[in-house]
Amino acid sequence: MKIGGLVGIFVLALGVYACLRFARDQMAPVERLSEAVKAVEAGRFNPLTLNEAADRDDEFGRLSRVFRRMAMEANAREETLDAQLVMRGAELETKSEKLAAAEQLIEDEQRAARDVQSGLLPRQLPVGRDSQFYGILVPGHAVSGDFYDVIELDERHSLLVAAGVSGGGVPAAFLMLMVRGAIREAARPGVGPAAILTHANERLCGESPFNGFATAFVAVYDRVTGTLVHASAGHRGAARIATDGAVQYLSEAGGQPLGVRRGAPYGEATATLAQDETLFLCTDGVLQSVDGRREPFGEARLAAALAHSRGMSARDRTEMVLRTVQAHVGADGILAGDLVCLVMRRLLPVTETAEIA
Repeated sequence: MKIGGLVGIFVLALGVYACLRFARDQMAPVERLSEAVKAVEAGRFNPLTLNEAADRDDEFGRLSRVFRRMAMEANAREETLDAQLVMRGAELETKSEKLAAAEQLIEDEQRAARDVQSGLLPRQLPVGRDSQFYGILVPGHAVSGDFYDVIELDERHSLLVAAGVSGGGVPAAFLMLMVRGAIREAARPGVGPAAILTHANERLCGESPFNGFATAFVAVYDRVTGTLVHASAGHRGAARIATDGAVQYLSEAGGQPLGVRRGAPYGEATATLAQDETLFLCTDGVLQSVDGRREPFGEARLAAALAHSRGMSARDRTEMVLRTVQAHVGADGILAGDLVCLVMRRLLPVTETAEIA
């Protein structure tokens, strides 16, 4: 009995050790990224600290490589601009000149961050006679980290994502990397949008070094039947557009924004797109842009614009909406950060769909 007990204790201890070792190995890249973000903020970033995480073949390895490149480019620009500021310091005679130089430094850093942000968007959207996709990012003055994504799960199903993160600068860029990475990590055939949002929320709540949050709309689209299974994490601006111009907002299913509360539940809903019906996704930059009287563009104006876009292609519909937003803002209004749109129009006739199914 004593020998059996000792063997049981040894096996239990070995199992606990293996679990702790596995958990530590999984958390290692996230901890490295968190430390790297803090180091960038403190001005003491060392690219070598991310070598181990960057050598991984998974999504976090790619995120580590992207973040390391972004941080190195930002550091290089800052060092160059610091040197230029030092050289010109003797020539600057007024505070206005120094302020202009500082603003130029900020603008250059924002430009570098925008390049990284655009580099993470899909390089090519799905093409085919069954559906028509179009996505666009119009960056705001300050990088806010909004993005869209389309992931082909298999020959039949695609995952559509539109997401926006809070804040700006380095924290927003880091949140964007985490949300995108967590969604892509969970995106697998047979995994629904609610499960994907749950996974992303747990990642953000447990591993982000910042207090920010993110909104997201996630949908699994069946290109054969036109079925759309969707869920929203506090995200607005997702709409289904019927062939007669009727607009239905798809925000009834989902839950809280990502990163607000660990264990938050997320629900799902299902819609079916008929021939020539369209799914329109955007981020808050579209809805919250204001005119000179500080009135936001809002869902009502968006619905009116979409209703007048009957028969348009995905690209033409998107460009029409963006022109309408710009007209609303005018010369005295304010664009509320990034303007992100992802549009998918179903083209396959219903009769042909039945034959394929």
